[in-house]
Amino acid sequence: MPNATLRRPDSAVVLFESSAHIKSRPAALFASLHRRLDPGPDAVSGFVASKSGYRIVTEGGGWYRAEFQVIPDVKGCIIEHFVLDSTGSISTQSRSVQKVLEQAPSSFEKLIRLLRAELE
Repeated sequence: MPNATLRRPDSAVVLFESSAHIKSRPAALFASLHRRLDPGPDAVSGFVASKSGYRIVTEGGGWYRAEFQVIPDVKGCIIEHFVLDSTGSISTQSRSVQKVLEQAPSSFEKLIRLLRAELE
């Protein structure tokens, strides 16, 4: 599996962002998110997770970077999600980019529904 880095590249451009609240302890939410997002040892995409920082990053396709951050609050956690162009130079008119951006909201909503069903 290629290495990803937790540090966001200076050239990265945010293409999509969203957040949601989940009534869960941060460690449980992070563990569930990690299980769902880890592509495994034979993956061709990059993946890195920081248990202490409750942060997960996936990368692939030369430009794609997804970041997930679990932020504890008094009633559970906020999960933030970002889709980025890690190169800062991809055309958002590209069909592959448009497809990712069209699917991002519903994919995040589905993930939140699954996490809530498991953890709340």
